Amino acid sequence: MRKIASEYGYTDKIVWYSARGTFITKMMRLGYEAPDIAVMCGNSAATIYKNYFKPKDPKSIKNDLNKLFQLSGNFKVK
Repeated sequence: MRKIASEYGYTDKIVWYSARGTFITKMMRLGYEAPDIAVMCGNSAATIYKNYFKPKDPKSIKNDLNKLFQLSGNFKVK
């Protein structure tokens, strides 16, 4: 991991646990289901949800909903 990080100019320390958590979160945001990711990572889907997956922050969710609703009319989430 250090070699890859240095190639991209990333200087912070990376540990396996944080890399694993980032991978799991990114895969979920790309639309992969927790059971499929669990197979790749050797976990259960429950472990994925409990320990690794980080949901979006409320402000991002609000912005996404507003974008969605703009397509269908003038409704706005506050």
